Amino acid sequence: MGRDILVDGYNIIKNSATFRTVETRNFAAARAALLTQLVSRYRHTPHRVIVVFDGDGAKRTDQPRTAYLHHLLPP
Repeated sequence: MGRDILVDGYNIIKNSATFRTVETRNFAAARAALLTQLVSRYRHTPHRVIVVFDGDGAKRTDQPRTAYLHHLLPP
């Protein structure tokens, strides 16, 4: 049985040299890169990965965004 894995997206982006480099140019690109990496890592596992983008990386006008990776994968 798989586990639910909750990922704080902006925390990962801000604390990883790889994502921080992308983030300085474009937050959307950093978010996309993180999601792509997580999909690649967990696509063949029974785990459900939930990535939440809120906090310091979110603009005040942004609503908190949640990406459910299991929905991004082919059925």
